[in-house]
Amino acid sequence: MIKRYFLDYYTLNGSITINLSDGSIDVREKECEDWTVHLMDTGLHAITGGRIKRLKSWLKQ
Repeated sequence: MIKRYFLDYYTLNGSITINLSDGSIDVREKECEDWTVHLMDTGLHAITGGRIKRLKSWLKQ
């Protein structure tokens, strides 16, 4: 659900025009945060410390 939220974030914020005859989407009046989001699959059984350790190379020091 978290991945879907961020995948859809751009098109769900602001105004869009959808052409139902050909499926084209035209994004209009877009105001979005200037973010880069990394979503890492750390495994179902990892505990918090293990999750953070697996993300070490992505975290700024």
